[in-house]
Amino acid sequence: MNRDAPSNSSPSRFFRRGLFRPADYATLAYWAVVLLLVLARRRAVPSWPWFLALHLGVLAGWILLCRLSSGWSPRASLGARVLGSLLLVPLAFSTLRFTISGINPHDVDAFLAGWDAWACGIAPGLWLEPRMVPLATEVLQICYATFFFWPVVLGLLLCRHRDLVGLEHCWFALTLGFYLSYLGYIAFPALGPRFFLASEFRLPLEGVWCFTALHDWINRAELIKRDCCPSGHTMMSLLYVYLAARHLPRLLWIL
Repeated sequence: MNRDAPSNSSPSRFFRRGLFRPADYATLAYWAVVLLLVLARRRAVPSWPWFLALHLGVLAGWILLCRLSSGWSPRASLGARVLGSLLLVPLAFSTLRFTISGINPHDVDAFLAGWDAWACGIAPGLWLEPRMVPLATEVLQICYATFFFWPVVLGLLLCRHRDLVGLEHCWFALTLGFYLSYLGYIAFPALGPRFFLASEFRLPLEGVWCFTALHDWINRAELIKRDCCPSGHTMMSLLYVYLAARHLPRLLWIL
């Protein structure tokens, strides 16, 4: 039996029980929670009326999208919502740069550094510093950068197999995963060791070919946010592996 084949050949099962799907609830819940946090901490959040309007607009727009697309074919309805999530998830991440410090100004870097010291005896980054190998740094930076593309790859492959059940499962799991990590950043704001321990590092990271270009591109894309805890890269990469094992086993070995 081909495990890469569509897991369900009857797309009519989609959207048969009401207006919203599980990923819709995850989307609405995240934007509603952050809206309430911004409202509660509005005096500390810069330009809070703008963010309030943004979150209200997203909530209203998503409900409208769900209502309009519920009358479409299952494939078109699912596709519209997945594409909408591809826009909303990065938008949610980009707003954290401005809202986290206002909602929760208490960084936990010192606690996390103390935890590392207790668990490892030394900050892992400082332990690795004298053991750096440019080729390993290069390979790891490339792997780190591919994080941004795997959700699209998973979706495109599932579309190619016409696996709407698998696509909806991935849509829900990835949407929920990203939004949970963002709420984690608000609950536990941390810049991370490369900023918090910057004065203790002595050697710059060096690659071989494209390390510098990738490193600079990621810095420009992410800017400086308190998005270290929980590690979205670790959390979501493990989720990619799980989803590949569940729906695209041939891709599992690459991941």
